[in-house]
Amino acid sequence: MILITVYSPAQWKVLEEVAKGFQSKGDEVSLCCFNSSQEVSQHIRARCESLHIPFYNQADIALEAQEKIKNSLIRKIKEKFLPFLIGHPLEVLVRGELDAAENILAISKARLLIVAEDGIGGNVSLIHRAKQLKIPVAVVPFGVGASEDYDNFIDDHYRTGTLNFLPSGIKPTLRKKIEHWIRATKYGEVTVFPLELILARLKFHLDVPQPWVVHGGVADLIMVESKAMKEHYLKEKIKEEKLCLTGSIYCDVVFHSLEENPAFWNSFKEQKRIGGGLCKVLVSLPPSYHSSRSELCEFKTYSDLVKSTCQTLSNLNAEVTISVHPNSSAEDREILENSGFRIAEEWLVSEIPKHDVFVTCFSSTTRWAIACAKPVVNIDFYQFRLRTYQGVGGVVNCSNLKKFESVMRKLSENNETYREYASLQKEKSKEWGILDGKNFDRIYEKASQLKK
Repeated sequence: MILITVYSPAQWKVLEEVAKGFQSKGDEVSLCCFNSSQEVSQHIRARCESLHIPFYNQADIALEAQEKIKNSLIRKIKEKFLPFLIGHPLEVLVRGELDAAENILAISKARLLIVAEDGIGGNVSLIHRAKQLKIPVAVVPFGVGASEDYDNFIDDHYRTGTLNFLPSGIKPTLRKKIEHWIRATKYGEVTVFPLELILARLKFHLDVPQPWVVHGGVADLIMVESKAMKEHYLKEKIKEEKLCLTGSIYCDVVFHSLEENPAFWNSFKEQKRIGGGLCKVLVSLPPSYHSSRSELCEFKTYSDLVKSTCQTLSNLNAEVTISVHPNSSAEDREILENSGFRIAEEWLVSEIPKHDVFVTCFSSTTRWAIACAKPVVNIDFYQFRLRTYQGVGGVVNCSNLKKFESVMRKLSENNETYREYASLQKEKSKEWGILDGKNFDRIYEKASQLKK
């Protein structure tokens, strides 16, 4: 049995393809969702039911476990006539998550655990319990994620007053124990979680070797997407022996999409626009970050951002398609759906080969546009200023809407400009993706070796 764990609908999009791939090979697959949102878990549960995949809601199972732990503590208090509760609430929380993880691993009879992220943002309790039970853990990465993302994370939390500062006067012995959880910043020494939560996790042996690295956990193997991503992981100081270059499911989706129409292949091979008519522009706007970065954005509201961007796009000689981010709120989704442009029904990744230009905001899907030799216009609405695609000439960064309009006008109206940027992407294509349609086969081969 292959057990897959996911947190968000965006993660599920790629892991759904992984699940279907394993099913096509005759493997049994089950899925564990560890998001406490009922809306998210119900969405993923519905998809699992359509694929006949057993579904486990880890958040609900953990809540049941925590109630049992609390009742057990209360009985102990009554028996011993103690006037206070034994056990910190965070210890109860972490122990409940571990109990739920053990329960799910036992019921599913998992022989291999597949995760999208192996770090503080991943399913730490399930990963650690699997490792303790000698169940191998493989990462099929969802996004990019870099240590520099945490710089923005720290700035955001400082602005909102929610930054976790290291308490003053901490004992040297304790400090040494949590040294890798501490980061020196211009604001002072901080921890990614409150100290009490870190200590509760450490009590149950849920340490993360590199808390400030997206895949800084204890998984056995990372299925590396490309040469560029291998360099990225090594730069993040992930051990090379954990890295296996397989290619990504995303690129298989791109490959099969290219095969749908000779015009798509010709555009990729010759770095020309797909048709002789309007420039086909695919737009993937980010979810709203106004709650934490509004002061960095040139627009007061997310609605203003969408309306202004759409107005700019409508002034171009282009055919525009909007792809709604899977993690967008219902309110944000409604704003985009009322933009007046076609809303993509297919997965964003499969849409990329069918368009000429990809517009986004530091999306990890930029990788697949590079692999597909599509010019990318990155409009940095929220001033993230990430360096992920630095050195890729076909990715154009725009810090404001005025520059964005200028770049888009050149790409959509000047064939030579378009070809220049598409050619720059083609030069980097093989570094960022493997387009042979066999990436899942390589992932499956490595997974089969792990679960033996």
